[in-house]
This record gives sequence, structure tokens and C-alpha cells, in this order.
Amino acid sequence: EQPLANKLLEHLQHFQDSAKLINSNIYRSGEEPLIAASIVNIFQLLPNVHTMLEPLVDVTLALESDLVSFKRFNEAFSPYKVPLTIYLSNHAELATKFFLDHTRLGKTKYSAFFVSMLKLPEAKPIRDYLSSKEGTKLLLGISLGTALAIAKHDDNRPGDDKEGGGTSEEENGKIFDPLKTRHGVPSAPSWGPKHTRSSASQEQLDVKVKAAMEKVEVAKEKHKGMKLALQSAISNASKTNPGDPDTNVRTAQEEERKTKSTLEDAQKAARLANDTLEASKSFALASSTYALICEDKTPPEATVMTLDSLEWMYQGLRIYGILMESDESYVTMSYHEDVFHAMRILWRSKGRQVRLANEEIMLHNFKLESKLLAECLVRFASQHPEDVELLFDLLDVFQHQTVVDFTFVKVFFQHTVSSVLESRHKKSVLHRFFKGLVDKDTSEDEKVHAMQMLILPMLETTLEAEKEMYGFGGLQLPNPTEETKEGNNNSSSGGGGPQKISSNGTESRSDVVDSAIITFFMKDALDTSSSGRGKSGHGERLNIELLKLSTLLIEFMGRELVEHRKELIKFAWNHLKSEDNTSKQWAYVNVCRFISVYETPSKIILQVYVALLRTFQPESKKLVRVALDILVPALPTRLPANDFIKAIKWTKKIMYEEGHALPQLIHMWHIISTHPRIFYTYRSQFVPHIVNSLNKLGLSPNCALENRQLAFSLADLIIQWELERQDKVKRNQEGKGDEMDIVVEEEEKAKDQGGGKKRKATDGKAIMVDSSKMEDEFKLNQAMIELITNFLLRLALHMADSKDEAGRRLSKRAVILFDRALNVFGKMANVRSIYFDKLFALCNEQKIEEMKLRKQAARMRGQPQQQGTGAKHGGKDKVYMVSTESIEAGLDLLNSILDQAPQNTFIMDNAGHVKLILYPAFQAASKPNGTEIRKKLHKFVVKFCLTYDVSNPGEKLISSGFYQYLKEQCEIIMGDAIADKSGAVNSKGGMRGISNIPNFKDSGETDNFEIGRGGGRCAAYFVLRIIEEVGRVNKAFVENFSFAIVRLTQRLTRDHIQAATISTRSMAALMSQMDGSGLQKVLATPTLAIFEEATADDLKEVVPPGSAIRSLMVGVRLLTRTDIFERFGELRKPSFQILSVLLDKSDSVPLLMTVVGIVGRWLLDDRAPLTQKERSSLVWKISSFDRLPEVPAQPLVGMSLKFLVEYYDKNCDKVVKRNGDVEEGGDGMTDDESDKKVDRLNLWPKSSLGKPHTQGLLSADLKIRETFFSLYATQKFVSSKETIEELRKHAKSIGADSIAGAGIIGRTPLDVLTQLLYTDWEGCGSRYWLVACVDLMLATSIHSGGVGDGVEFWLSKPGCEGNGGGRDKQGLSCGEGYDEFKRLLDVERKSKGAGRGRCLAAVRMLAHSNVELSQSLWVSLFTTVWSKLPSDKSRRALVPPLETLLSRPYHRQFLYISRKPGCCDSAGGVSYPRPAQRLNIVTGLLRGVLKLNPMPALNANLMGSLGSNYNAWYDVLPLMEGQIEDAIGEEEKKEWMKATKVLLDKLGETDLSFALAQDMVKTPETKRAFSQEMYGDLNAAVKGYDELINGAVTGGDVGGGVDEMCLWEERWVELNKQLGQWQVLKEYAENTGRAELLMDCSWKLRDWDSVRKMCGNPSVVAALEGGAPKNKLHEIYLSIADGKLNDVEKLCAQCVQLALHNWQLLPPLSTGGEAHVELLRLFHRLFELRES
Repeated sequence: EQPLANKLLEHLQHFQDSAKLINSNIYRSGEEPLIAASIVNIFQLLPNVHTMLEPLVDVTLALESDLVSFKRFNEAFSPYKVPLTIYLSNHAELATKFFLDHTRLGKTKYSAFFVSMLKLPEAKPIRDYLSSKEGTKLLLGISLGTALAIAKHDDNRPGDDKEGGGTSEEENGKIFDPLKTRHGVPSAPSWGPKHTRSSASQEQLDVKVKAAMEKVEVAKEKHKGMKLALQSAISNASKTNPGDPDTNVRTAQEEERKTKSTLEDAQKAARLANDTLEASKSFALASSTYALICEDKTPPEATVMTLDSLEWMYQGLRIYGILMESDESYVTMSYHEDVFHAMRILWRSKGRQVRLANEEIMLHNFKLESKLLAECLVRFASQHPEDVELLFDLLDVFQHQTVVDFTFVKVFFQHTVSSVLESRHKKSVLHRFFKGLVDKDTSEDEKVHAMQMLILPMLETTLEAEKEMYGFGGLQLPNPTEETKEGNNNSSSGGGGPQKISSNGTESRSDVVDSAIITFFMKDALDTSSSGRGKSGHGERLNIELLKLSTLLIEFMGRELVEHRKELIKFAWNHLKSEDNTSKQWAYVNVCRFISVYETPSKIILQVYVALLRTFQPESKKLVRVALDILVPALPTRLPANDFIKAIKWTKKIMYEEGHALPQLIHMWHIISTHPRIFYTYRSQFVPHIVNSLNKLGLSPNCALENRQLAFSLADLIIQWELERQDKVKRNQEGKGDEMDIVVEEEEKAKDQGGGKKRKATDGKAIMVDSSKMEDEFKLNQAMIELITNFLLRLALHMADSKDEAGRRLSKRAVILFDRALNVFGKMANVRSIYFDKLFALCNEQKIEEMKLRKQAARMRGQPQQQGTGAKHGGKDKVYMVSTESIEAGLDLLNSILDQAPQNTFIMDNAGHVKLILYPAFQAASKPNGTEIRKKLHKFVVKFCLTYDVSNPGEKLISSGFYQYLKEQCEIIMGDAIADKSGAVNSKGGMRGISNIPNFKDSGETDNFEIGRGGGRCAAYFVLRIIEEVGRVNKAFVENFSFAIVRLTQRLTRDHIQAATISTRSMAALMSQMDGSGLQKVLATPTLAIFEEATADDLKEVVPPGSAIRSLMVGVRLLTRTDIFERFGELRKPSFQILSVLLDKSDSVPLLMTVVGIVGRWLLDDRAPLTQKERSSLVWKISSFDRLPEVPAQPLVGMSLKFLVEYYDKNCDKVVKRNGDVEEGGDGMTDDESDKKVDRLNLWPKSSLGKPHTQGLLSADLKIRETFFSLYATQKFVSSKETIEELRKHAKSIGADSIAGAGIIGRTPLDVLTQLLYTDWEGCGSRYWLVACVDLMLATSIHSGGVGDGVEFWLSKPGCEGNGGGRDKQGLSCGEGYDEFKRLLDVERKSKGAGRGRCLAAVRMLAHSNVELSQSLWVSLFTTVWSKLPSDKSRRALVPPLETLLSRPYHRQFLYISRKPGCCDSAGGVSYPRPAQRLNIVTGLLRGVLKLNPMPALNANLMGSLGSNYNAWYDVLPLMEGQIEDAIGEEEKKEWMKATKVLLDKLGETDLSFALAQDMVKTPETKRAFSQEMYGDLNAAVKGYDELINGAVTGGDVGGGVDEMCLWEERWVELNKQLGQWQVLKEYAENTGRAELLMDCSWKLRDWDSVRKMCGNPSVVAALEGGAPKNKLHEIYLSIADGKLNDVEKLCAQCVQLALHNWQLLPPLSTGGEAHVELLRLFHRLFELRES
């Protein structure tokens, strides 16, 4: 294996030269690294190749570094990493030691690869080795040994800090701190380049250092000697020639420089050797330190943390992080405790703190030391929550300002507090904190961070969780271990906290905060006697945190702290006088929480409340609001009634006395809006002032958004109060005032106990305040209501076009509140029109300017655009566009006012101004992103038109011109849609060509449904919807827009039909590529299509129609609601054309259903505005939709068929009525009248061509199919209801449960077969209508009784071809499914009653969804019925209609049996059509004919034509052969032989054709020529044919007759083609007039003039239309010869389509067949043409 490995490695080295490899083009571009990676992957398969580890790693790393030279690869996406990792994992121990070697661990290329490799799943063996005892010892000693040694010595030298801080030494002019130097902190921000490391041993390094020092000494001696020599030379030269130094001096100088350079090089080498020796010693020290530390021995003193030591530690910490991340159990393994012990030592070490404090001059990698350590310790702490000390150690990261993100530590604390720590752990945390709180050596920063990160979150989480679960707070939690006691607060609240709660194991607060903790808290934290003035000795930051802690404990542990109330309030009260504002405000929060929990003197409460009311400064706002949110809800419970009145009066006093200052006023209003229930009873004191300050607060020009929101909240508050007042009044009036009585009684009781609601006024008099009286009597007056309502209106309009999203949201909220205010205040809410004036003025200005531009555009439309015209117009003032937000706000406000009409007369009084908003609203609504405006505008216009009658608007509306203005705007939008201006953003010409008409940007959300993917967008859709909705109530409104609707509908129809045509062509081309047939879109039966759709694996998305189609639907509906069709005016013809064109060419099912619904209602209405010709045309149009997709069109088809049935029933009623009138005349009936009676044959709806509607017989709707089939099968010409009723009676008489189970009675085989053959099936010509024939044959059989045991089972067992091994999706084989079906039939055999009928009904239903079954049934039933005919005469009578039916042109050449792929061969590669997929109506009929006995005598030429045109080759040929054998006369035999020979020639069966021709000829000369041709002697054969033809021309005897002469001519032409005698053939073709032959000869001879002339020949054109691709190929050659190369691609595509069409008409491709040879040659020619 070693030689193979060496060869592979050598081959890998060739890939290192990427430029040479790429230029060689040996491999596919970009795949070179994949080849190299595959070679690397081979090494894992070779045994005993561990010696190749180092060279393989080196080569692979070199290849990886050069990946950027290749596409799609880099080091992050390396293809080498995984195969190399697999190889290394096979040698995990060796690979680990290789990468952890000190010479490699510090090198980036090795360490980076090793770390990234460890993250891969394939590296699990290496990770397992690193996690083992041996690997742990190895990694720990190498990575952390040096740092541990230094940390150990630092612990043994407590005075080291002083050394590091006070001593310094001078070296090279720079000052160094020994402490920093020892811990690896560089003296400059950059280390510079790393020195080269050596892999030699320490002994070798010592030798190298000594040798280097000896070289330095030698170089010093030489340099010293050269300096002396130079000085001597200079002194001698100065004596001999002072002015010019001689050559000796220059030589001496040169030698001196050389020796100096040698000395410097030697010194550098010595330093490098010394550094390498020191690094080796550090590594050795690191390796030995781990064992010494584990044995609790003092390791040897380390020198410093070198660059290598820092690098080893960094890489080791990264490796530890990967190991812990990949294996969560790593931190729980016992032999890994030393790892975390070492990490904790490093975390607490001075070195880490020194490096963290000086991180700005550390390398980037080494800045991450603390982060990597913290990540490891966090993982350890999460698995060891009992290690509380570690949590406090981790707080150290927050005491340093660092660029490293330690957010994960904070997140860990939050997670630990909430879900990891148990009660005992939390208690340990608290004990550890209070112990450190009194420790003077602990810095205040540590205490503050402990409070912020640990203590406060822990207690808050614990206490909040218990409160949410058990619902306690303050003093409300009863003690579960004590019985309820009565007494004062002290007795009721004493006695410690609750016991552990229980059953679910949830911790209680006493488990965490016990009495000992409370004692620590009160003694150590809140000791108010430790310093002057009763303040604690802590700093302000710590005092703030203690205030937070005190507040938290008071809130949740009020019972436990009740004995310490004095100390708590004293601690907080002392800080109320603090100079630090934050401390002071937190003290207020604490006091407020104290007041809410404990009984407090009213004087103190009022003092605190008043002080907070006066504190409105911005810097105190947040905490003051927190304090007030705590205090204000507690005022009613903590203050007596009279003192509570004092608080209200103080609020009012401050509001009135200091309300001139807006910040103070805002502060007051915020309190009231936040606590509305507190101030509701006394609202009369505040509401007037609130109402008067709304405009000042919310509508000032430069008002802050926060103030506007506050003003909105105040308005909302007043409305809420008014609603509550109205509700109480309503309840009192209804006798539901019990709650109010209770409130009054409680107030009276409180008055008696508290001395009444009295207070001392400023003048010393007593004032009685009755709050219930104030509440009952206060009511908003008219002025207040108007001010509030109009304030909301102004706020909504003002903030509508705000640039801030929050401002726009406020506007929408103001609109909602405005609507609510109108509902609450009713008629008293008087809206002032002056506040709309600005909006209406801007709308009018926009309209005027844009109308000017429209006129300019209209004038320019007929003139050529001059250069610079747009710039000229664009240079003028831009048209001001009213923002969409302002329009939306205005419409919302008007809709709200309109909802109050007619009580609110604002709209009626100001209609002349209100109409001005319509223009910009309509323009904005016509844009794609105007969804909201469309909704609001639609609501406004419809509501307006329905509220104020359009037909009788009133004098005010008439004088305002509102409706005329509305009509103009609607017509403008419809006109723009007709001109296609507003619908497209980038449309050319028209109004969009003028640059200064601003365009609505597509910012914001657009209405996807409005734009739609199903038919495009129409900007006037919303206008049509408005007209339609109003027109439902007032038809005259629609008449105003008749002309515009017709024009718009015409435009939409034209665009839709164009799009539908393009879509149809594209679909045809796509289906041609996929399935070979371009125009076929339907399956053989509708039931089959639905069945296949239901069983398909893919889900098809239903695309809703776009607004253009929906506009067209609305337009069509509007046209029918006008009197256009009744008047027979100029608009009637285009309107009727719209309906006709849509029915003919539309591909939208919803649109067609709309049109069919209209047409159907017209057809059923005798008074409909239709002529008889129009009726006949529409009947045929609504009955054929085969162009549409199969399944989506089913509702449309069902609707049209139902209309046809109703139309049929209506005609039946007419005929019955007319015949009844005639019969009443008795025997005096005339011949004409008797003809009318027989008019029942014309009951079926017919077009002008007389095509009956048979497609209903194949309908997928069972009910519709049953109706049509009943009418077709019974032939009684009565209405469908009567027919169905009669069939039900028959079903009931034989015990059948359905009509299908009863069948049709009274029909004979001859009658049935005659009806089938004489029926015109053109209505379902694109379907497999033999299903209907099978349906009729089965229905007319006997249905009564059981199947019978003696009846032989007539269904053959199907094969499993093409079914993927013969099993369906459920795993059942074909045979198993057949057996199950047969079992069910056997059950029906034994059934009494109509068991046979149910069986036949099931088979009839299955036949519609299985064409193969239907074909099998047709053959069997047709044969049976044919044999049951009474005589041969009747059979001969049916032959002409059978031939006529076979020759009908409406039969499809191709039928879709399934859109799914065909069968696959056993290799699983090639897909080919199933046998049934080549089935069509003609082949189905012929297969039935072949089984008839006696065989009908059909026309030979007809059979030949059917065989070639309908792919019925092998169906027709056996029939022809049989006819040849059974021919009676010679002429009949010759006729069949000629037809057979034509088919054989088309199939390329030359041998059979020659054999048949020899049987046909009589003369020996002809047979001799045939023989020469068959054996390849073409020249002799041509000569023989020449002699025969010349002999016949000269008057010789022709024994074979004309047929034989034609055969001579045919073979002579074919042989000359093979011999290339094109000139001879051309002369012959010119003389005989054979156009196709002349075309062939002309292009072969390059006679392009003749080819060009022949292209217009009728014979050639007819052949081309018949599907001959060869003639299209001639056109391609002619285009190339004429240089029309642009036409070649299109002609090639057409030729391919013709060739594919002919290919499908050929039998399946076979190995020995010659039928496809000619087309394959044609395809090859086309390929060559396209390639050239």
C-alpha cells in the first residue's frame, strides 16, 4: 500500500500549481478540486498508511490555500476537509498528537484547520480521544500549563500587585511594567511578525544558541579589528593627502561595513535561537505544570507568558468550546473536573485581568481569552447550579470596559435565575451576596453588578411566579399554617411567611427569603445608624439597588417585613433628601410601595402625593410615573374620605395654579388619563379644563407626538366617562340602580365614621363635598361636545400626512374615536366645515392643474413630440398632490358623518365643498397601491347615493352639482382606462408623457387581488362596482354611463381576447412539446379528467381573476341592466358583439359563467331582446367549451347544459300546447297543422347548421348526464321532468333503487344500433363518445332480477402492462383488484330483485372513467347487437350509415387518455405511450367492426384513408387482407389490393408491397422488371420500364390495363429518383403537370425560380395544408437561397410541428420497421439546417 500512497501523494502535488492545471484543460472547468478531493478520500481506504499523515496534511493544506483560484470554492467551502477528516479519524490518537505538537499548535494554518475539522460530524473519533483521560491530560498540559504556573506563583506572591504597579525599568528608551510583561501584555499595540519556530530538542537548541553566541564574539572581534584598521588608514591618509582620501581608506571603509553587517546578522541569529529556546522551555514547562498542579506541588517558576503560550491557550480554549458544544455530557464527566478547576484558576488569575484591562494593545485572538473562558464556565455552571461562587466569579466581566460582547453571560444569568436554580441554590446566592455586602474588600461595582444581574432578577422571577400562581401581594396572602385571626394589622400580619406550597412541588417565597435573609437585609443592607444623618455607608449606586430590593420585598413580602416597617420607611425617607436625582426618585417609588402595602399616616401620604404632583422635570418623569402608578390606585383605600377629597383638591389646585407651565399640565393629565376610575366621580373638577387644553396640547404647530397622543387619550377618556354616565342613567331609568344605592350607603357610612366629607378651606370654613351629587349632575354641554368632536377631526386631518408612522397611526385612531364620538353625542356633535376647507382647497387646486395638463396632453396627442417638451413642462411648478393619507382620513371622516345622516346635515349643507375631494380620491384609487382609498371611496359614494336619492336629490344637492361632478369623475377614470393611461405605470404617450404630472410611487402594499395574475388590471374596476351597487337600487343611475360602459367593455374585451389568443397559442406550443398535440386540451371523457385531477400527486393553484376580467364581468352585467338591447339603437350591435366574441374566444371561466348566465336567462324568456337568428346562434355558442381547461370549466359546462335542458323543456311545453290546440279541432286538421304536430323532432336546440347537443351524454355531473341520457334513450320527445318521472316509476316497479339501475325498456337491437349510427356526434367529436354508445346498449338490456349463476363471466382478466410492476399506489396488484371486483359481482349475482341492474349501473359508471374498459365493452356489445339483428338485409341497411359515420370530419385524430407519463421499460429509462393512448374514435369503431360476423362490406378506399389518417394501420390491414381473400370478383379483389398496397408503401413495407404488386400484374415483362428492381439491378429495371411505357405509347398491347401502366410510371419515377436523374424527372413533371415532383426536382437542381413559382401552386399548397412537411422543407431551402435568414427559424419550427404531427399518425417505433425512416431523415435535415 505504501507505493500506492506515495503515487497518490505525488499526483496530489500536481494539483498545487493551479494556473498550470487550469490552462491544461484536462478536467472540466471548476471540477479540479473535486478530483483532488476524491484522491484524498482514497487514503481512508488504504491500511497502514499512518506514516503518510504529515505529508498528506501538508499537501492538503497547500491545496486548500489555493482554492480561490477555482470557481465556487474557497476555504470556507473546501471539498478537502471531509475526506481528510475521515482519514485522520481513522488515526485519531496520532492525528491529535500531530496537531497538538508545540511546533504546529501555534501555527495558524494547522490550528485553524484542526479547530474547523473538529466541528465536523466525521471528526467524532478525534473528539472522543480528546475527551478521554489521556487526551484531556495532553490538551490541558499543552494549552493551559504555562498560564496555570504563572497563576500559581501569583497566588504565592501577594505583593505582586505593588511590584507591578510601582517598579519599572528602562530598556531602549521605553518604560515596561514587569507585571504586564510577565502576563504577556506587549509593550506596543502590535507584536510584529511571529518568529520562526524550530522542531529541534532543547539540547540541540542549546547547542545552536552557544554556536550563535560564538559567532557573535568572532564577528565582534573582526569588527573591532576593522575599526582599528580604518582609523589607521584614515590617519595615514590625512598625513599624506589631506584633501583626497586614497584607495586604502575606501577599502577599509568597505571592509568595516561588511564586518558590521556580519555582526548584526550574527546578533539576529543569536536572538532568534534564544527565542526558540525560550519557547521550547515554555512548552516543556506547560507540559509538566499540569502534573505538578494535580499533585498539589509548586511548579517551577515560569518566566513570562510568551506569544507561544498565549497562542496555545487560545487554541486550547477554542478546542474546549467545541468539545463542550458537541457533547453536552463533557462538563459532567468526573475526569474533566481538573479542566474546569484549571479554568477557574485562570479566570481568577491576575494575568487574565491584566490582559483584559490592556486589551487595546493585545492581538485580536488574545482579546477573546475572557470570552472563551466565560463560555466554558457558563456551560459548566448550567450543569452545576450548586456552584454559587462561580456565578459571582462570572460577574467580573461586567466590571471592565471591553470591546468583547458578553451579552451571553447576561442571558445565562436570566435563564439560570428563571429555570435552573432551585430554592436552596437561590438561598445560597442570597447568603453569598449578603456576606459580600459587608465585606470591605469587595468593591462596590461587584456588589452593584451582583444586585443587577443576580439578586433582583432572581427575586423578581421567584416572587412574580408565585404571585401569578397563587394571587397574593403585599399583605393579602394569608398564612396557610395559621387560622384566620382578627385584630389589628400587627397581629394579623405577624408571624413569618407561608409554608412551602405544595402539591405540585412549586417553591414558595419562604424557601428562598427566610427569616435569616430578612435579618441580613435589615441589619447589613438597611443599617441606618452606620453613618451620619441616619444614612447607610453605601455609595449612591448601591443605595439605588438596595432601594429596588426593598421595594421588591415590600411588594411581595409585606407580611414578613411588617415588623420592620419603621426601618424600611426610615431608610427610604432618608434618601428622599438625597442630592442624586435617581436615588431620590427611587426613594419615592419605595415610599409609594410602602404606602400601598402598609397603613401610613394621611399627612405623609398627602405630602408624598403633592410632591410627586409637582415633580414634572423630564429627567424624573419615568420614575415619577412609576411611583404615581403605585400610589394613586392606593389613595382611596389608604386615605379617609375627607383626606381623599383633599388629594383631589390638591390635584385641582396644582392644575389651576401651575397649569400655565405646559410640562406641569402634561404631567397632571397623564395621571388622570392613566387612572380614570379614581377621578371619575370628580370629573366635573377636571373635564372643563381638559377640554379647553386639548387644542393647546395636541394641535400646536411644533407639538411633540407624545403630547398629541396624550391629548387623544384625554379625548378618549372624556368619551369613556360620558358612555359610563349614559349607561348608569339608563340602568337607573330601567330600575337597575342597586349598585348605585350600595355605593351611596357606603359613602354615607364612611361619612358617619370619618366625620363627614369635610375639609378646612383656606379661610377656615368647613365645606361639604357630595361626590355622588357631582357625579349625577355633571354633564357635557354643547360647547364641550363641539370642541371635542372638532378636535378629533382636526387631529385626524393634521396627522394624516405625518412623516412619522406613529403619527399616521394616531390619525387613524382619531378617525375611529371621531366616529365613536358622533355615535355617543348624536345631534349635539356639530361638525364645523371650516376645518375641511384646507383639504378641499388643495383638492380643488390639484384638479385645476391636472385638468390643464390633460388639455395640453390632448392637444399634443395629434402633434409630433418636440425635443425638450417634457423638460419645458417639467420646469414649471409641480402640481401639488394631496397625499393619499389625507384623502383616506378625509373619506373616513365623511363616512362617519354620513353614517349619522340624515340627522346630521353637514354633508347636505356642504355638498358643494365635499365634492371637491372626489377628484383626487378617484385618481388615487385608480393606482395599484390605492387599495384602502378604493374601499373608503366605494363606501362613501354608495352610501351617499343611497342616502340621498339620485333620482330625486333635492334642491341643495342640485344646486351643489354633486352628482354631475361625480359622473365626471367616473367618466374620467373610465376614459383613462379606455386609453390605458392609469392602468400601467410605464405606459407610453398620453398623459404619462408629461413629466410634471406626478406619479404615485409603488411604495406600500399593493392589492395583489386587484392586480391579479388571471387577466391583468383595470383601473376602473372600482368605478364599475360603484355603478353596479348603486344601480341595484336605482336603474336610472346606470343609464347615465351607458356609452362609457360600452366603450370600456369593448376595450377590455379586445385586450382579453388578445391575451387569451396568445395564451392559447403558447399552451398549444407547450403541449405540442410535451405531448405531441398542440390543440387538444381535453381528455377522452370529462369524468376521466376529474378522476385524474383528483388522483394527481401535484396540487394546482387556483388563480383568481384579475381586476380586468372582473371589470369585464361587471361591465357585461351593467350592459344587461340598461335598455341598450331593448332600444335597438347604435349601442346594441357592439354590445351584442361583446357577448358573442366572449363566448367564442374567452378563456376565463368566471367571465364565461357570467355571460352564459345572462344568455341563458334570455333564452328562457320569450320577451328577451333577441331575434330568432340571435337565439339560434347563442344556443350553439353556450354549448361548446372544449377550448377551456378540463376541470376548471366543469361548472361552466354544467351551467350551459342545465340551460339547454330548460330550453328543451320550454320547447316541449310549446309543442304540447300547439298540438293540443290542433287536436281540439278534431278531424278537420289540415296537412300544415299535422306537420306542426310532428315538429317535436326539432325540440333539441339547434344552430343554423342543425347540430344537436349530444355532449350532455358525457357530462361529469351525474344528474345532468342522467337527464340527457333519459331524453336520448327514450326518444319520447316529452319534457325532461316527465321523462325522469316515468323512468322512476319503472324503477320502482322492478325494485331498483335508481333510474340507472332500472334501464330503458321497449328498445330493440336494430332500433338502438340505428339510432347510434344515425346520430350526429359532432357536439362531442373531440371526446370518446363510444362511451355513450356503450351506455345506451347496457341501459337497453334486461335489468330486472339477479345476474344469475349460470351466466359466464364476460369481463376478461386485465393484464398489468404499464403499471410499474403490476401494483397500484395501495400496493394491490392488477389481479388482486380484479378478483375483488369479481367478488362484488358475485354478490350481485345472488341478489334478488334488481341486482343485475345495480351491476350494470356500476359498469356504466366505470366506463366513463376508464377508456380501456369502455373500448372492451364496445367491441363485445357491438358484436352481440350485430349478431342479434333480425336479418342480413337489416345489416346491409346499416352499412351506409356506418361508412358515413366513419367518414365524418369531426373525429379527432388524437385523444388524450391520460396526461400522465406512459409506461416505462424494465430498465426504467424510456417512456412510451400506453396502447390505449393511441386510441381514437375511428380505431375504436374499426376494432368493433373487425369482430363482426358476418363482416360488413366497407369501401376499400375509405378503409385505406382511415388507416393512414387515424393511426389505424394494424386495425385496417387485417380487414383488407380478409377482404382480398374473400373477394368474389376480380375487380373487387384488385380494388382491395390497390388500397392495401398504398398502406404498405406508406409504412415502408417494400417487400410486401412488391409481393402484392406481382400478384396484381399479368405481363411477364412487368414481372421481370419487378424482379430486377427487387434484386438491385436498377438500370435494367429502368430500361425495362422504359420499354414497357414506350411500347404502350406507340400503340402496343397493354395486357395489364391502365392499372399496370400506372404501376410502370410509379416505379419508373421512383427508380429515377434513386439514380439521381432529376433533369429527366423535371422534364417529365413539366409535361405531366405533377407539381410535387416538379418541386422536388427544382430544388435538387437549384432552380430557385421554379421553386418560388411552385410554392404558390394549388396542388403544393393543398399538400402543405394536408400536413406534408417536405414542402415546408422546400420553403426553408428557398428562404436560405433568397437570404431571408430571419424566416428560417420560424419555418423550421413549423416544419417540426408538421413532422411531429405525422409521427403521431405512425405505428409505434419498432426495430425492423421502415415507417419512421423518412421522418427521421427529415429531422436530421432540420437539425443540420438549424445548426448551420
